[in-house]
Amino acid sequence: MYIITAKLDEKSQQLLNTLRKEHFPAHLNYLDAHLTLFHQFPEFDFSDPFFKSHLPKRKIEAVFDQIYFTGKGFASELS
Repeated sequence: MYIITAKLDEKSQQLLNTLRKEHFPAHLNYLDAHLTLFHQFPEFDFSDPFFKSHLPKRKIEAVFDQIYFTGKGFASELS
Protein backbone atom coordinates (compact mmCIF):
# COMPACT_ATOMS: atom_id res chain seq x y z
CA MET A 1 0.00 0.00 0.00
CA TYR A 2 1.07 3.57 -0.69
CA ILE A 3 0.22 6.96 0.75
CA ILE A 4 0.26 9.73 -1.86
CA THR A 5 0.72 13.32 -0.71
CA ALA A 6 0.94 16.68 -2.44
CA LYS A 7 3.77 19.15 -2.04
CA LEU A 8 2.65 22.36 -0.36
CA ASP A 9 3.91 25.85 -1.14
CA GLU A 10 6.18 27.32 1.56
CA LYS A 11 3.58 29.72 2.99
CA SER A 12 0.95 26.97 3.38
CA GLN A 13 3.55 24.57 4.80
CA GLN A 14 4.56 27.05 7.49
CA LEU A 15 0.96 27.90 8.40
CA LEU A 16 -0.11 24.25 8.62
CA ASN A 17 3.01 23.30 10.60
CA THR A 18 2.19 26.05 13.10
CA LEU A 19 -1.42 24.86 13.42
CA ARG A 20 -0.26 21.28 13.76
CA LYS A 21 2.15 22.17 16.58
CA GLU A 22 -0.57 24.15 18.37
CA HIS A 23 -3.40 21.61 18.07
CA PHE A 24 -1.97 18.14 17.43
CA PRO A 25 -0.91 15.99 20.42
CA ALA A 26 2.83 16.49 20.91
CA HIS A 27 3.52 12.78 21.48
CA LEU A 28 2.04 11.99 18.03
CA ASN A 29 3.48 15.00 16.24
CA TYR A 30 6.56 13.56 14.55
CA LEU A 31 5.79 14.65 10.95
CA ASP A 32 5.40 18.03 9.33
CA ALA A 33 1.91 18.98 8.24
CA HIS A 34 1.03 17.22 5.00
CA LEU A 35 -1.73 16.95 2.42
CA THR A 36 -2.68 13.32 1.91
CA LEU A 37 -4.45 12.70 -1.38
CA PHE A 38 -4.75 8.92 -1.15
CA HIS A 39 -4.36 6.86 2.00
CA GLN A 40 -3.72 3.14 1.49
CA PHE A 41 -3.43 3.45 -2.28
CA PRO A 42 -3.13 -0.09 -3.71
CA GLU A 43 0.08 -1.50 -5.16
CA PHE A 44 0.79 0.27 -8.44
CA ASP A 45 3.58 0.40 -10.97
CA PHE A 46 4.49 4.08 -10.82
CA SER A 47 6.67 3.73 -13.92
CA ASP A 48 3.53 2.86 -15.94
CA PRO A 49 2.99 5.48 -18.69
CA PHE A 50 -0.71 5.69 -17.72
CA PHE A 51 0.20 6.95 -14.26
CA LYS A 52 2.74 9.46 -15.54
CA SER A 53 0.32 10.81 -18.16
CA HIS A 54 -2.28 11.61 -15.49
CA LEU A 55 -0.04 13.56 -13.12
CA PRO A 56 -0.71 17.31 -13.01
CA LYS A 57 1.66 19.25 -15.25
CA ARG A 58 1.28 22.48 -13.29
CA LYS A 59 0.58 23.76 -9.79
CA ILE A 60 -2.97 23.29 -8.57
CA GLU A 61 -4.44 26.00 -6.36
CA ALA A 62 -6.62 24.83 -3.49
CA VAL A 63 -8.35 26.55 -0.59
CA PHE A 64 -8.56 24.98 2.88
CA ASP A 65 -12.29 25.44 3.49
CA GLN A 66 -12.96 23.67 6.75
CA ILE A 67 -10.90 21.83 9.34
CA TYR A 68 -12.53 18.98 11.24
CA PHE A 69 -11.65 16.15 13.64
CA THR A 70 -11.60 12.69 12.03
CA GLY A 71 -11.48 10.70 15.27
CA LYS A 72 -7.72 10.14 14.97
CA GLY A 73 -6.53 13.53 13.82
CA PHE A 74 -7.59 16.57 11.88
CA ALA A 75 -8.42 16.95 8.21
CA SER A 76 -9.40 19.79 5.92
CA GLU A 77 -11.78 20.02 3.03
CA LEU A 78 -10.25 21.57 -0.05
CA SER A 79 -11.82 23.40 -2.95
